[in-house]
Amino acid sequence: MSTMQDKITAKKLKKEDDRIKRLLLGLDAETVSKPKPVKGVPKGGLLEKKLQAKSKQKAADVKLVTSMVAAQRAKKKKATKTSGVMGQKIAAKAAEKKKKAEVASVVAQVKAKKAAKKKAEVDKKFDSHLAELLDIADKNIEKAKAKPAGKFNALTFLKKNPKVKITFVGFKGGKNAALFKKYKPAKNYEEFFKLAKAGGDATPNGHINYDFRQGYLYIHSDGVKNVAKLPSAGASTTTGASPKN
Repeated sequence: MSTMQDKITAKKLKKEDDRIKRLLLGLDAETVSKPKPVKGVPKGGLLEKKLQAKSKQKAADVKLVTSMVAAQRAKKKKATKTSGVMGQKIAAKAAEKKKKAEVASVVAQVKAKKAAKKKAEVDKKFDSHLAELLDIADKNIEKAKAKPAGKFNALTFLKKNPKVKITFVGFKGGKNAALFKKYKPAKNYEEFFKLAKAGGDATPNGHINYDFRQGYLYIHSDGVKNVAKLPSAGASTTTGASPKN
């Protein structure tokens, strides 16, 4: 393929040489190589000699131009050959670079797959561990719900909520019967304390829990489970604070 291309190039260059000769000297190749006799000019005369000398000069000029064109052609051919070699080197480097890029792409894909696999494993472990923790939390919540509430302390509740309405019901006997009658009108803890103390009990708080458990004290609060029963269904059950033990 290269030999055929060189032949075609040589033919093109030769045609170009001939064209340059004709343009520069006004002669064709046949006239330069084989000068023809000039019609109407006597042979051996001075005029013929001058014309022949002129023709030789033109032939020398053509030879010079031919050598210049040949040199230019050789230089061009060398440059073409050099560019061909460089082109091959550049193409080889480009191919090598492309191959490296493909290898790098494959390596990156493998790494990405490994990373995705590892992440999936970590996520799976995390989800499993989270599920265990949530299950433990749910069990603890259920245990907390099933655990019985602490015993309600009426005195503690009323100290924290001294304005909550209270009602003393029924009648007591024994040594505290008279005192009970004195603090029975109290409508909240503050009134109870004042009335009981005024009735002669220096430490009246001991009556609160006893009266509540025995059904003598009714605390008007939705969160309190009272033992006492109000004397009538129309009695007020004003909502107070929730019980605080």
